[in-house]
Amino acid sequence: MRKTGEARTWLLLLPLLLAAGICGIARIGLAQSEFSGLPELGVPVFYADAAVFKGVDGPETRIEVYYKIFNPNLTYVRREKSYFANYEIDAVLRGEHNPQVSSVSHSESYTVESYKQTRDKESYLVNRVDLTAPAGKYKLDLTLTDRISHKKFSQQIPVVVPDFPEDGYSLSTPLFAAAVQAGQVPDKFIKYGRPLIPSVVRAYGGNQEEVPVYLEVYSPPGDTTELMVLAKSFQRRHRQLRIDTLRFIPEATGRSPLLLAIPTAEFDKGQCEFTLTLSDGQNVLAKGLQTSYEVVWSLAYQIKNDWETVVDQLVYIAQPSEEKQLRKVPPERRMQAFDAFWASKDPTPDTPENEARIRYYWRIQFTDRHFTNPYRRGWQTDFGMVYIKYGEPDQVERYPFELAQKPYEIWYYYAQGRKFIFVDSRGNDDYQLQYPFDGLY
Repeated sequence: MRKTGEARTWLLLLPLLLAAGICGIARIGLAQSEFSGLPELGVPVFYADAAVFKGVDGPETRIEVYYKIFNPNLTYVRREKSYFANYEIDAVLRGEHNPQVSSVSHSESYTVESYKQTRDKESYLVNRVDLTAPAGKYKLDLTLTDRISHKKFSQQIPVVVPDFPEDGYSLSTPLFAAAVQAGQVPDKFIKYGRPLIPSVVRAYGGNQEEVPVYLEVYSPPGDTTELMVLAKSFQRRHRQLRIDTLRFIPEATGRSPLLLAIPTAEFDKGQCEFTLTLSDGQNVLAKGLQTSYEVVWSLAYQIKNDWETVVDQLVYIAQPSEEKQLRKVPPERRMQAFDAFWASKDPTPDTPENEARIRYYWRIQFTDRHFTNPYRRGWQTDFGMVYIKYGEPDQVERYPFELAQKPYEIWYYYAQGRKFIFVDSRGNDDYQLQYPFDGLY
C-alpha cells in the first residue's frame, strides 16, 4: 500500500508522548511489600538518542545528544516539602578501534514536589548535551551516575556524522520530537523559534498519531531554487509505504529549518524505516541516512482495521447498551461514533484534551506491556482489568515463593478503600482475581 501526501508544516499542539516500557511490576524475589515504581527488569534506566547538524562556524558538526530519565529511576532525598535527586551524565564519542574523539559531562539537580511524583511513571526529565566531530561513524558511550545512590548505568548507541559540503546540498539527521509544544521550554529545545521536545525513545501511537520530525536543509547561500524533501516511511513487516513531500524555497543563509508531521494511521504496531531525500523536482540533490521510529500503537489504525477489538477494549468504561450500539456502526461512521462516545465521557469538555480517554488508553498500553501472558493480552487479564479501572495501586505485596501456597499478590488502594488479591492458581503466571471482585472487604 502506498500513500502520498503533502506533509504538514505548521506547529501542532500534540499531547506529550507517554513512553513505552518503563516501570513495570516485576514478579520476582521473596515475599515483599513495596510502594510501586520499581523499574522493569531488562528496561533501560535511561534512554538516549542523537541528531547531527552542520556546524555554524568551522568544519566540525554539532552532535546533539538527548537523554530521558523517568522519575522512578532516580533516588530522592526529602528536603522540607520537596524531593531532591542529583545525577551526572557522561558522554564519550569513540571512533574506529575505540579512540576517544570527543566527550562531555553534565550534572544537575532535579526536584519534584511530592513523593507521588517520584513514583510517577508518566513524568520524566529530558535534557541535552552537545559534542563535535568530523564526518564518520562512531559509538557513543553514555553513563548515568545517580549521585545519591552512587549507582552507575551505561549504554551505547551508534552515531553517524554525515559529510556536509561547504557549498553543496545536504541534510541533517532527523530530530524525532515527542511533541510540538507551546509554552515555556528551555532555550536548548528551541529551534529557530519553534519549541521542540525530543522524543528520545522514538515511539509513537495512542493519542499522538503523528510523528513530528525536525530537520535542516543546507544549500548554497543565495540559492532560490524551489526544493522538495521526500520523507519515506516503510513498515517492512506489513509492506506499508507512505511518502510525504514538503516543498519550500531555501533560506538565503543556506540553512533552512523544516518541520514535518508524519501521520501513523496507515501503520500497525512495529518499526518503520525512515529516509529523507532532497530533490529539485528532477534530480536527487542529497540523501539522508536511513533510520527508524516505532509505532507502538495506532488508534486510528485499529478503528479502521480492527473495530471489534476497539469496542472490546471499552468493556471497563462502556455500558452494555453503548457497546451494543457501537458494534452496529458501519465502517464509514466508526471514527465519528468513537469520538462521540469519548466526548460523552470527557470530564472537561471545554478543554481541547479528553483526559479520560488519554488516561484510559495509556492504561491499556501499560497493561499490554506488563501483564500480557501466553493466554491473554494484558488488558484482558485480571491484573489489567483492575489497573485500567482503578489505576496504579498505592502498595503491592508479592508472595511468589510461599511454602504450600500458590503465588499471590495483594494490591492496595487506600484512598478508595479497596484491596485486591490475585492468585496464580494454575502456575502459569496468569493470576486470577479472588472474591470480592470489587475489592471491598
